[in-house]
Amino acid sequence: MLKEWWSLWEEHDHYVQELVDLGGGVIFTVTREDGHFKGSHGRVEQTMGHVGQWIDSLCVRHTIYLDLNQARTAAERLAQERAYTAD
Repeated sequence: MLKEWWSLWEEHDHYVQELVDLGGGVIFTVTREDGHFKGSHGRVEQTMGHVGQWIDSLCVRHTIYLDLNQARTAAERLAQERAYTAD
């Protein structure tokens, strides 16, 4: 699916605007994505929140949110759950 998605773009960039390690293997990232599709001159731009969960250097969950507040809340809740289960 990703190979197909990337093949649609003439130009496609990602910019990390914020990256926070919340502990317990939970990472919260805000990225801005922009570019244009092949055969189009119009630009596409969006900002997304990413919540990643890592265990032993392996990403076991990666969720993308278009609502940054929802993403931050989910990341903080997951980090709290992970901290609680580690005790």
